[in-house]
Amino acid sequence: NTKLFIIRYISIYSSLGKMDMELAKKQQHTDDAGIEAYRCSGDIVNRAMALLVSNCIPGNNTKGLCEDADEYILREIGASEMEGEHGNIPTCISVNHCACNDCPTEDDGHEIQPGDVLKITMGCFIDGHIAMHGHTHVAGIVDQPIGGRVGDVVVATYVAAQAIQKLMRPGLESAVITDTIEKVAACFKCHPVRTNFTCNMSRFLLEGSKIVLNGFDKNMPPNFTVEENEVYNVDIMLSTGSGKVREEGKKPTVYQRDLNMNVQLRSSAARRLISKISDFNPALPFNTRGFTLEEKLGLKECLDKKLLIPYAVQYERDGEYVAQLKFTLIVKPEGSLRICSHPPPYATTKFNVVDEELSALLDTDMSAYVVNDGPTEPLPVQCKVSEYKHI
Repeated sequence: NTKLFIIRYISIYSSLGKMDMELAKKQQHTDDAGIEAYRCSGDIVNRAMALLVSNCIPGNNTKGLCEDADEYILREIGASEMEGEHGNIPTCISVNHCACNDCPTEDDGHEIQPGDVLKITMGCFIDGHIAMHGHTHVAGIVDQPIGGRVGDVVVATYVAAQAIQKLMRPGLESAVITDTIEKVAACFKCHPVRTNFTCNMSRFLLEGSKIVLNGFDKNMPPNFTVEENEVYNVDIMLSTGSGKVREEGKKPTVYQRDLNMNVQLRSSAARRLISKISDFNPALPFNTRGFTLEEKLGLKECLDKKLLIPYAVQYERDGEYVAQLKFTLIVKPEGSLRICSHPPPYATTKFNVVDEELSALLDTDMSAYVVNDGPTEPLPVQCKVSEYKHI
């Protein structure tokens, strides 16, 4: 898993090395018009997430839910009055010990069972302004908060996300982010998924050169300083296990074009595939759901020649649970703006934050700096069939 992270990081960093850094700063686009585009993108994924969660009931299949959410986001973008290129980041639902990137496209979806821990991630962009949203929901048929180790990791992840939002200010050193996540995880007897990371973004660029891991690792990216008006994809992932994730053989269905690579392709299928990707999503992640059989046959050559970066489906040890929260954040001196909102977790834990410095940080009121208001009450685990809402 560390090797996969290093390959992806080198690809991102080398691509950015060819960019004019002043142009990259201009592409952040955090003036009033840019913030409005981020707000609109965030509002769409907030509504999509709320609708998707209401459909996460036992018996439903994750494949259909991902498809419905993606279609909803595209419809809402089309109905908006915002101008510029737009699209969505594929919706993924990763269940229980599956940590990330599970976006079923064939008959490999999961039928939701009571008590399943669902990591739901999605995103959209308007005029290149990307809003990423990730939430953990526990499906079930009970009318009381989830406890035990599931409750521990769900609450810990929520607390860590709150802490990072309150920390993010111009001048913050990236090592403090990792240290804070580690401290929160330790309070709840959990561990960070170390190769998961938070990174800066700009227009049409999901993963910038400023990358900070969830946990300390021997292969840490360079330390950096957070700057005013930077935009970040904050991605917190904690585990009840060791935090070491790996592949278990499930084929990736989410890919991203590596713009740093440009080679000749031999097969017509591969050439047609790259042409299609260049037309509809040249710089951001996509899934293979709408690809023809011939286009899918071109995947192997594109991967062999490093034209595509796979988003590997990764797993913790079986029997452990992973929770995740993700949101887009714009750094401001007075208080960083959080674009995507999360309800408090419908979970309980016997643990508390015992670190005094962390407690003082968490007591800071940041409600004024959430751009899109989300639910202020927990979403209940129970969702009756009569309450089923079609996306």
